[in-house]
Amino acid sequence: MDGSSAGLRKLKGISLSFKILLPLIVFAAIVVFTFTFYMIKDQRFQKESLLEEKSEHVADLLSRSNVDALWNYSANQLDNMTRAFFKDPDIVGILITDHRGNAQVKLKKEDMGAKLLVKKRRIKKAGEYIGDLEAVFTTYHIEQDLKKIKNRIIVLALFLFTLLSMLIFFISKAIILRPLDQVLDGMAHVSKGNYDHHIDSHSKDEIGLLADRFNDMSRHIIKYQERAIALAESRKEAEMAKNLALKAQAASDLKSTFLANMSHE
Repeated sequence: MDGSSAGLRKLKGISLSFKILLPLIVFAAIVVFTFTFYMIKDQRFQKESLLEEKSEHVADLLSRSNVDALWNYSANQLDNMTRAFFKDPDIVGILITDHRGNAQVKLKKEDMGAKLLVKKRRIKKAGEYIGDLEAVFTTYHIEQDLKKIKNRIIVLALFLFTLLSMLIFFISKAIILRPLDQVLDGMAHVSKGNYDHHIDSHSKDEIGLLADRFNDMSRHIIKYQERAIALAESRKEAEMAKNLALKAQAASDLKSTFLANMSHE
């Protein structure tokens, strides 16, 4: 309980500017994070889709271009044809076997530790099965490209977050914080007895309404102050008149006593 109470006291001690700006900046961070996440996800989807499409196309070309060489058991032709495709950096393995399962071509690159994509095709000539093709593709290069793209997107996201934070700060300051500061400044003047202070507010929102109510309060205080002064002055005049009347009555009584004493003598 003591910890929660201390937390509440700390929260109450936070400035109003911070309380207003913090949720807005957190919202901006969430928006930028979501934008970054979906941008990276979209780039990955596009790269993987392109590799999938490319692998299907290359596997089809490999199977069709090696039909005659496999039919004729031409090792040199098979080797030359497959090596031309093997120059592609995305291809890390090509295996061609005949209908007996014997390997006619077997090419393999060093394992790059990335995800592999395997495409298999049955090779036929005039409808007759003559062998199999297996082409292995690596995602290593698209992963490297994605890292570069990811870094660019993160830099862009940080720039957008900074820009949004600055916009939020200046817009909040112009629309909310500055009018609030004017109201607080007016309260400070009134607390010092300067009831003539007027808050200039042209907005029609809640802050503008608060400023108008504050100005009305200041005018009412001035009116009450003027009435109090007038009442005090009238009471003072009445007191003076009363004192004069008492003095006149005392003088009249003294005169009457004096005359009475003179007549007895």
